[in-house]
Amino acid sequence: MGCRVNSILLNPVFVLVVLLSGSNKLLELSGISIPVLHSYMDDLFCMPFVLTIVLFLMRRFIIRDKNYVLGNWQIAAAVIYCSVLFELILPQFSAKYTADISDVAAYIVGGIIFQKLINKPQLMPRVSLAARKISKDSSLVCDSA
Repeated sequence: MGCRVNSILLNPVFVLVVLLSGSNKLLELSGISIPVLHSYMDDLFCMPFVLTIVLFLMRRFIIRDKNYVLGNWQIAAAVIYCSVLFELILPQFSAKYTADISDVAAYIVGGIIFQKLINKPQLMPRVSLAARKISKDSSLVCDSA
């Protein structure tokens, strides 16, 4: 039971994250930097981006269930991992990274955005009996629906 690309990668919130992040990178590359976006957009969108890709891969190749969702502990583990890596470890080894508690808050908010707006099962659409060409008297029809 595979899942199609549009099951999660075309989620409007994920698409918005990709478009806004890409636009911000293009602005930065052209020499235009909006300080608050430059400082926090990547951190805010890190969790929705990374976790959506993880969810897609889990649904497609590992769990093979389009209704699979990441658990709260998995999301929390990703937030903690990125926080420790980017805010504690990497700043000790490279001047490119700066420890900032606000970045940790951005990872947390990003995790919440992912959980509330993206991490949803891909429910099957309701199809009428007529569309299925099944009679109401068929043994395939349940009265409990």
